[in-house]
Amino acid sequence: MVPQPVRRHHNCVIVMTGYSEQIRLAMAQGFTVLAKPTSAERLASVLQDALSTKKR
Repeated sequence: MVPQPVRRHHNCVIVMTGYSEQIRLAMAQGFTVLAKPTSAERLASVLQDALSTKKR
């Protein structure tokens, strides 16, 4: 199940899945997607980007 886009400015959604169809659907809806498996470094980078974007 792919989350529906949230229309609030203070929310950030990062989808993490290993299912290729879910990756495609989430990306098509504009979500940041991490394909599993992912490294701790990649996860930290995506989280840092999301947090810095949220502050703008």
